[in-house]
Amino acid sequence: MRLLFFSVIVLVQITAIEISEEYDRCKKEGFGNETLVCDLDNRLSERTTAKLNFLLNDLRDSVPCKCETGCKREDGRGGYFGLLMITDSKM
Repeated sequence: MRLLFFSVIVLVQITAIEISEEYDRCKKEGFGNETLVCDLDNRLSERTTAKLNFLLNDLRDSVPCKCETGCKREDGRGGYFGLLMITDSKM
């Protein structure tokens, strides 16, 4: 039981590090500024990436800000979005 628990902790730590590194790579490639889709492994076609960007931009623009102080980020922009990382397409 202890070995299994240790394995789970190590796996979670490695996964967290990988996610952080992938997010940093996405930011360097313009994620959140030029694009709302980051596909580091190039699994998506250009058409799919463009369609996802269109849909995410439309969703972002249609969700109203309900914060009393406004929805400004540190860089002064008002857009906001969530982050979804898919690491495996197998279900």
